[in-house]
Amino acid sequence: MTKGGTDKRHKGGAFRFLALVAAFLFSTLGTASVLLIRGFSPLSAGFSALLSCILFVIFLFALNGDRFSEKLERKGSERGENFVKFLDDETNVKGDLTIPFLAGAVAASSSGLLPEFIMPFGALALMVSLVRGFRTGMASLLFFAGVSTLSCAEGGLYFFELFLSGFCMILFFRRQTRYGSTLFPLLCYLFLSAGSYLSLLYIFHLEIGPGTFIYPGVGLLLDVIILLVFLPKIREEVLFRDQIFYESINDPEYELLQRLKNEDNEEFQRAIHTAYLSDRVSDSIGADRNLAKILAYYHRIGALRGKRNHLKEKTLSILREDGFPANVMRGIEEYWGLPGTHLGREAAVVKITDSLFDLIMEEDALDEAVNLNYDELVDRIVRKLTAERIYLLSEITLRDVPLIRKRLKQEQLYYKFLQK
Repeated sequence: MTKGGTDKRHKGGAFRFLALVAAFLFSTLGTASVLLIRGFSPLSAGFSALLSCILFVIFLFALNGDRFSEKLERKGSERGENFVKFLDDETNVKGDLTIPFLAGAVAASSSGLLPEFIMPFGALALMVSLVRGFRTGMASLLFFAGVSTLSCAEGGLYFFELFLSGFCMILFFRRQTRYGSTLFPLLCYLFLSAGSYLSLLYIFHLEIGPGTFIYPGVGLLLDVIILLVFLPKIREEVLFRDQIFYESINDPEYELLQRLKNEDNEEFQRAIHTAYLSDRVSDSIGADRNLAKILAYYHRIGALRGKRNHLKEKTLSILREDGFPANVMRGIEEYWGLPGTHLGREAAVVKITDSLFDLIMEEDALDEAVNLNYDELVDRIVRKLTAERIYLLSEITLRDVPLIRKRLKQEQLYYKFLQK
């Protein structure tokens, strides 16, 4: 990593740390100050600050839960492991929670100076949930609702309504798709949030005044505004950032491949043909076709810096510099057999198709006038794989081997195209 990149990362880390410190101070000293302004005793204000501190610590545990999860999974029972896995959202991505969490902390601590239910805690907790996972989002909601309850000096009903409303928001928007509709989950959230609020008014015979409906309505409106403004940005810049990049690199027109075409057309043709065959073979055995194509496109991209020496190191270096996704980097490392790696199905497929491409080019170079027996070439490759026990060295199974042979033999016309 470059010095500029390191400095930028350190500055970002310092900013997040200062933001967390500010959130802690707002939630403790800020809450205590609001209560003192409202005429509560120093003892009550101090006790509320202590409770706010506890809520903040709970949030920190959730934020750093990966470390604790590892310990629990090692020591816990099977039930405990499943519980930890439930809390760990598999769609979790590491985005920046600084702004929504700090905004929520400020809003929660100042709630006592504003009308009740006017703060958009649900939308803020949802933003945290989307960028840091379900567990952290729920912990932030608990923090916002708890600190707001303390600042307003309210009881359990107020806390329950805030938490229930926020939970509905997180639940309905937890699973995001890149082009998913926002309207239906938003309508469900508004309906349930309003319904739960009206139910509490009716069940507990709460006093109704002009602000009873206006202030919660403003709060819901703020939730909707935050959602409509920031959800598309989070989708594009955090949730599906890798997917967008993934789509761009899975294209022969991508910059690196075009450079390869201009500087070493032989390697470019190898990448294109290997990618085609890898896509076909992956489809036949149920492997990830897109990943296999990407690995085939870039497994020798180091040729841009010369292919005589250290092609593996050059390839990995170029892909790291270009910011390739972690799963692609892992597949390239598997292809080159780096220590500690196990050959995945997609990397194994690329090895197979690359070997077949080499064999066809070698046989064709020996005698261009001879019509090659492609079935025999495929059988030679498969026999070699079986002799090397690829089904033991990789995730390719014995069941996959005949499927691979069958699929490769179906590409006779394509092999003839390679010879031209």
